[in-house]
Amino acid sequence: MPKLTALIVDDSAVYRKILSETLASFPDVELVGAVANAKFALDRMARAEVNLLTFNFDMPEAEVISSVHSFRKKFPDTKIIMISSTTRSGANSTLRALSEGAFAFVARPQTKDANEAVALLRDDFAPLITMLAINNNLLSRSGRFMKDTTGSGSLTKNTLPQQSPSESLRYDLVVLGISTGGPNALMRMLPKLPANFPLPVLIVQHMPPLFTEALAASLSKKCQLRVVEAAEGMPVQRGTVYLAPGGHQMALSKAGGNSFLIKINDDPPENNCRPAADYLFRSAAENCKGPVIGVIMTGMGCDGVKGLQLLKKQGAWVIAQNEASSVVFGMPMEAIKAGLVDVIAPLDRIAEEITKAALIKKY
Repeated sequence: MPKLTALIVDDSAVYRKILSETLASFPDVELVGAVANAKFALDRMARAEVNLLTFNFDMPEAEVISSVHSFRKKFPDTKIIMISSTTRSGANSTLRALSEGAFAFVARPQTKDANEAVALLRDDFAPLITMLAINNNLLSRSGRFMKDTTGSGSLTKNTLPQQSPSESLRYDLVVLGISTGGPNALMRMLPKLPANFPLPVLIVQHMPPLFTEALAASLSKKCQLRVVEAAEGMPVQRGTVYLAPGGHQMALSKAGGNSFLIKINDDPPENNCRPAADYLFRSAAENCKGPVIGVIMTGMGCDGVKGLQLLKKQGAWVIAQNEASSVVFGMPMEAIKAGLVDVIAPLDRIAEEITKAALIKKY
């Protein structure tokens, strides 16, 4: 069984050692090198196939983006994982790198103990390595799937029966769960929601603190709707997008009539996630009198499925991103397999499907 070949790019000799120990602990990974800068990395990649590249940076944002662009242009099949500092500038640079095609990011541990750093990084890398190793064994060198392992094309070909949202229903709001590949997907999808969109949109994107703040600010500049990082006690208003803050759970509470307030708390992670889509979806099921529009997009794991089961009992209309446009077809696939999805759509059509459901009745 072929291993993932990995290359470390880091200007710190100490961190090259920490990352080397981290990646070497995975039996599915073969480390082919650890270099100090992007130039050395490109030279090494020209001589050896690299499936996974970790890129830790301490340089101006423009240089970070230029380096990622060079990697992606010359070696488009190599997956880039950014090792990001947990600072505002680090968060902003990471979001830019993700928009340029970086696969994912891992936050650099805030510890000076090398062994603790290795342990923390290993926890963050583990699901990414597992998913990449599985894909690496399914793909040929051309990048095309060798076989369909689902046993059916139903998860990959949008083969659900043609359905339409019920004209007798008035949806209360939109809830959306998304993870790996999410920032870039949201940058493409949310600006397509029209200025007259009549519902609030509540989003759980799996990200740590500061990163959700930066993502909300970036989305706000691109979208026709108001986009904010959610905060405790905010009124839930039509035409506003609320992004759950990293490191916290987001829920709804009733505020009289059919009005809601945002609740932010430090309840435990669910599905190893905080914020978690299941937590938000369950809160919507418990507090909304009417049905909601549920959206599940690119991401690893199964977060959102249990919450969608509750929402579906109340008449939710559920939209899932298709496999071809997902960076990781985990969360949408699990919702589809559970029979919870009404529409499977490519990324470029998700906003259209949400809008169609939301505007089916006048508000």
